[in-house]
Amino acid sequence: MESRISGHTRLFCLIGSPVGHSGSPAMYNYTFQRLGIDAAYMAFEVPLDNLPAGMAAIKTFRVGGVTSPCPERRR
Repeated sequence: MESRISGHTRLFCLIGSPVGHSGSPAMYNYTFQRLGIDAAYMAFEVPLDNLPAGMAAIKTFRVGGVTSPCPERRR
C-alpha cells in the first residue's frame, strides 16, 4: 500500500465495464498528490448486472464521488 493512503484517505472511483483501460486513476491520483489532497481514485470493474450491488457498496464505503463511462450509442 502506498504510504500516502491512511484510514482518513477519501475514496473516489470509476465504475463500469470495461474500465481497466482508463487513464482516469493515474490522472486524478497525480492531481490529488500534487495538490496535497488526502484522496485516492480507483477504477472498479462493475458489470451492468451487478450495478445495484456496486452502488450499495459505494454508499456503504461513503465514496466521495463516482464517475462512469458513457455507454455507446447504437445507431
